[in-house]
Amino acid sequence: MPSTETHTGYGPVGDLNMYHEVHGSGRPLIVLHGAYMTIEMMEPILAGLARTRQVIAVEQQGHGRTADVDRPLTYEQMARRRARQPCAAAARG
Repeated sequence: MPSTETHTGYGPVGDLNMYHEVHGSGRPLIVLHGAYMTIEMMEPILAGLARTRQVIAVEQQGHGRTADVDRPLTYEQMARRRARQPCAAAARG
């Protein structure tokens, strides 16, 4: 039976302290929000995905509970951060 608990927290990723939530259990799946969104806006899909997967949801730089830092926001930076954070979030989850 999949886990129904949600684990939340912050994890260091470079110079950011990124907020994440881990829902469910099973094979990890990372969900990324779009511009100007937060994890709460993805809640309608999280429960369904978490029935069969461990869903790791993160809030990007300057969104929701993840603070901004003094530098431009680029797709390349976001991709590098995603590559570094998920394993740490899942291990804590």
